[in-house]
Amino acid sequence: MYNRPEQILEKYDLEIKSVSKGRDSYNCETNQGQKVLKEYRGSMERAEFLADMLSHLKREGICVETVVRTAEGMPFAVNEDGVKYMLVDSFAGAECDTKSRSDMLTAARLLADLHNASMSYPGEVPEFVRTENYALLHLYEKHNRELNKKKKKEK
Repeated sequence: MYNRPEQILEKYDLEIKSVSKGRDSYNCETNQGQKVLKEYRGSMERAEFLADMLSHLKREGICVETVVRTAEGMPFAVNEDGVKYMLVDSFAGAECDTKSRSDMLTAARLLADLHNASMSYPGEVPEFVRTENYALLHLYEKHNRELNKKKKKEK
């Protein structure tokens, strides 16, 4: 009986050299480089959009993880228990140090690049991704009102 990652990784056209447990994922060394296998809880429509958008961003020169498709061309694999797993390309890097001005400026620049590259996405953006104008602003205003109410109650 295989354990979970090996069972899932058999569904991909790649040679697995080693697998190690990561943070809520499995780190996989393959003949095609480092990959990360992680549980996926979304729909097929969301997975297809994610795979397509990430591929677009990579073509635009943005350093993003990209979805590795199964041998059957699916964006995720399903184990015998019905749990979905997505395999993505991995790359070395470090988390942004929020106390470092340089890291924060680099992060802001990269976020702007990501935003600009996503604007040229040629595909159809699914309804579940779209937001109304100023929806995020309204959400933050609502959260701020709730926090202010909580602060007043604590006084």
